[in-house]
Amino acid sequence: MLCGPVGPKRTSRGRRDRCNLPLTTAAGRGVSGAPRRTRAGRPPGRGRPPVPAPCPRSPVGSRRPCRPAVVRVDRGPTGREPARGVRRAAPGNSVVPAANSWQTAAMTDTEPPRPLLSRPGDGELIDVAGVRHLFRLTARQTEGRFSFEEFILPPGTVGARPHVHHGHDEYFYVLEGELTLHNGEGEVTAGPGTLLAALRGSPHGFRNAGPAPVRALCLYTPAGYEGYFRDVHRAVAAGAEVTDELLAEFRGRYRTTSAGSRDDEGPAGGDGE
Repeated sequence: MLCGPVGPKRTSRGRRDRCNLPLTTAAGRGVSGAPRRTRAGRPPGRGRPPVPAPCPRSPVGSRRPCRPAVVRVDRGPTGREPARGVRRAAPGNSVVPAANSWQTAAMTDTEPPRPLLSRPGDGELIDVAGVRHLFRLTARQTEGRFSFEEFILPPGTVGARPHVHHGHDEYFYVLEGELTLHNGEGEVTAGPGTLLAALRGSPHGFRNAGPAPVRALCLYTPAGYEGYFRDVHRAVAAGAEVTDELLAEFRGRYRTTSAGSRDDEGPAGGDGE
């Protein structure tokens, strides 16, 4: 607190007043306990602000003049302004954080994210109806942004009958073999290097009609559809029979509906999607 409304002042003798005012309490009482009166005879706080207490660092009787506390900005060793919300107050050089929550959040040091490394064979393996799904990335690792899998489709196996996703997109990329894809109008044969973008709302499906296994990649965005494969895998492991009704129930959990008929699919087989 300052010594007087405007600090120390000169007297008629040319000397500066000292901070020798009587100590007061928060209730405006002097050392004797009686209410302190102003010149007008009124208690402080009624029409006129109370006289502030003396400087905390100048005891009664001291000849040391009252010097107000100065708040200065710490520019640091580089001479530049500090980050928003950081001030240094003298005396004591204590750091005072800003009252605004957004400024306080900007001061918080957070560890930057690190790249995710998945080596060959790493991931979550889900075997569904003879189709080997190896999810290299899932929603848990990407914060729900996307999931990424590598799958192997044996010869003569249906990977997925025509269906439609209403909540995510899928991107297929063939690595080895020939994958028969349903693009909404019919079937096409896709060899290595072929990319199919099955955007949400577009019917699609795939199967292996060739004599050799097919190895391909599939990217899901946003992530979450890997839960469908987990549901089917758990049902089969529990002894449930994989029927169209069961698959339709599982697909409904992930905003997916069936499309087309089974007669359009060619050779029968397991349905992994």
